[in-house]
Amino acid sequence: MLDLRSNGGGSLNDAVTMTGLFIESGPVVQIKSQRQMHTLSDPNPDVTYTGPVVVLVNRLSASASEILAAALQDYGRAIIIGDVRTHGKGTVQTLVNLSNAATNMGSLKVTTASFYRIAGGSTQMKGVESDIVLPSPLDSMEVGEEQLPHAMPWTQVEPAFFDRTGSRDEVLPLLRQRSEERRSQDARYSAYTNLLTRLAERQQSTAITLNYEERLKLAHSEKELQKQLEENDPDKTQDADKKKNNDLVMLESLNILSDWVSLIENKPATAER
Repeated sequence: MLDLRSNGGGSLNDAVTMTGLFIESGPVVQIKSQRQMHTLSDPNPDVTYTGPVVVLVNRLSASASEILAAALQDYGRAIIIGDVRTHGKGTVQTLVNLSNAATNMGSLKVTTASFYRIAGGSTQMKGVESDIVLPSPLDSMEVGEEQLPHAMPWTQVEPAFFDRTGSRDEVLPLLRQRSEERRSQDARYSAYTNLLTRLAERQQSTAITLNYEERLKLAHSEKELQKQLEENDPDKTQDADKKKNNDLVMLESLNILSDWVSLIENKPATAER
């Protein structure tokens, strides 16, 4: 399991190297600049791990994290789990200094290149869509590349040549069905879904009452809502055991991974509870 939630990216070369741990040699990402189109590939035919892989993402997973998740998804090597989609950061910016020895005139941020999946589509704006979507507070918030002013649109190029070697496609519908059934019978997910529904309604509200008593009730409700969100946020929990128990996305992802392994081994799954 790779947990790329809230991972804003990092080294592009590291993303290519990490992808190479799960695939034979082949392209990982296409990069288009004003001058040329080139592809970064994993040259090593060795595969470090050949088993099932799940990748956890959310709306704050961006840039190199999206490239890694997208490549594993395009190769069919991993199932992407989490928010509806990732951030959608598929461009490269460079700062151009406008200052000289006499005057400080600041700088310009210039977009110099765009990232494209090996399947041809950009990660810009659309990000990487999850194969199995789990409820998240970020999906109801204004988070993502499309929320930024002057964001570049989604585009596509010709796909790179690669072999889709993974075995996830035949089991994905069943894994999705089992996950939905499991969550529908879990009181924790029911409470969490109700909490997210309240949060979405609050986010979409465009008016606020001026009545003191109603405002007071609203303040108490918002305080309780914030408390419940923090209790369900593993990043704000210090105790390791409590952190694991509160991370419903992680727990369900382990269930999905267990289901996948059991289907491969053709035996009943032992679910994480």
